[in-house]
Amino acid sequence: MPRFPKKEAEIAALAERMIAGLLANPILYPNPPHPAHQP
Repeated sequence: MPRFPKKEAEIAALAERMIAGLLANPILYPNPPHPAHQP
């Protein structure tokens, strides 16, 4: 069973890791559900 972060800092860190993973693997994720870069 997955364990998701509860603290705000841990949630932010998870989001950063997800963005890094999307950007590092464009072949696996050519059309992510939301753009990784935000202005």
